[in-house]
Formats: sequence, C-alpha cells, structure tokens
Amino acid sequence: MNIGQITRRDNGQNGGVLIGRIDTLAISMTIGLRLLNNPKPTAPKYEIMAKTRANTWVRVGALFEQEARSTGEIFYQGQIEDPSMDRPLSIALFRADQQDGPETYNIAWTRRRPRQDLTSAPQQGDGLGESTAGQGHGGDASDGMGEGGGHPSENPAPSGRGRRKASEPASDFSPEF
Repeated sequence: MNIGQITRRDNGQNGGVLIGRIDTLAISMTIGLRLLNNPKPTAPKYEIMAKTRANTWVRVGALFEQEARSTGEIFYQGQIEDPSMDRPLSIALFRADQQDGPETYNIAWTRRRPRQDLTSAPQQGDGLGESTAGQGHGGDASDGMGEGGGHPSENPAPSGRGRRKASEPASDFSPEF
C-alpha cells in the first residue's frame, strides 16, 4: 500500500534533496532523505529525517539499497522509528514510472504477517494425525505426564497450543460474527 511520495528538489547543492510526505490515519509527517557517503556495501544509503512541529529536522531512520531478485530493480528499504510510535514503521521506496520531471519515489508499506500457527489451520483436521490426549500408554489412563486416570476429555493435547481436547468436535466457521 502506498502511503506517500518523495521527490528530488533542486537546492543548488549535491544534486538536490529528496523531500516528501507520509500520510496515514495515524501518521502525517514531512520527511527528507540525507545521502550518506559510506563505502561499506552493507551501510545505509540514506538517513531518514522528519520535520518536527518546531520546524527542525530529526533523524528517525535509515534506508538500505536493495535489488529485486526477479527484475534487478533498485529500491530502498528501512524503518521509521520514534518514541511516539508503538512499533517501527517498515517502508520501501520504489522509483515512480515518470519519463519527464524530477526523480520521484513512491513510499510503500506492508504489515508484517505473523507466522501461521495451528489455530488457523482448517477445521477438518490439523494435519497432525489423531490426538493421543488422554490415551494411556501400556493400558492405563495416564496422560504421560505423571499419575493419570481421568476421562479423555479432561486431558488436553500435550502441546496445548492449537490443539483441541480429544472429545471436542470440530466447529465450522459461522457466518454470524
């Protein structure tokens, strides 16, 4: 999702500066990029500067030069971080397709997706086979973790995470929230 744009503006020095805006429902800021001259290939290419309400510039992040594996296109990736934010804002800058005019980049953002856990697996089965919760080893009703003897529905699966109790039926998704 594009959340802003940044454009090279001629200031008469060093080929100009990159200045633009990021606007979302929660964030609205003017940003500028300051070129860093570091010969190390793993060093950031730009510092991300943000304009404060007092009209001063503060450093809020850095951008690293990346190359897309499939196309070879160069783009910039980094994070904006500030104490006022709950977590860093991950951004990427991609060159806008403009034939004429100043150098322009679109600022894109994507939400990091959490790892898929077993609770989001299809309800028909979790792909892990039959549960052995509550089934004894060697004929007793032990759960394998000490003295046992309960009904199978009293003993959850050993992992506890994402697994149903042995006697619970699978529930279908209800279209009613």
